[in-house]
Amino acid sequence: MGQYFNAGVKELNECVNPHEYGNGAKLMETGWIGNNYVNLVEKLIAKGGAWFGQSLTWGGDYAEEGDVNPETYESNKIEPEETENHYFRFLINETKKSFVDLDKVPITDTWVNPNDATDTYDYRIHPLPLLTCNSNSRGGGDYYGDDANGLVGSWAGEVITVSDDQPSNEHTELVFDLVEK
Repeated sequence: MGQYFNAGVKELNECVNPHEYGNGAKLMETGWIGNNYVNLVEKLIAKGGAWFGQSLTWGGDYAEEGDVNPETYESNKIEPEETENHYFRFLINETKKSFVDLDKVPITDTWVNPNDATDTYDYRIHPLPLLTCNSNSRGGGDYYGDDANGLVGSWAGEVITVSDDQPSNEHTELVFDLVEK
């Protein structure tokens, strides 16, 4: 069976359900750069957003007892809205003082319009859901690619933010090299 995920913050007892934004809830159904649900979560954790400075977890309903599980949180009262196909360039872990440059995330696949070969879209995994998830590999739709460096889940429950400006020198760059096979 598939595992379903919500992004949420424990301190506020809030989560956002991807179904409210026209998405499936499996990890890899939303885990792509440009996905409107991930874009919404980025806005929430950006400076001035409702979740700025809070610890974020992309929690699955197969989480084990003791795991942070946004499935148990009250639903956030954010109204569904159209989100532009924009992502912030830098994903920043304030807890670990590290960051990912989304412009350096590798391409997993390329979609080509069958009616116009010049109309293409490169699919790249968005690091936010994978880095902050708490129960990957327990259900269908989870990430099952190579993770030799133990990136998946390594930022769960930590303070994450986003910016278009490169983080300060006190932050070190994390190379996010995961691709789906």
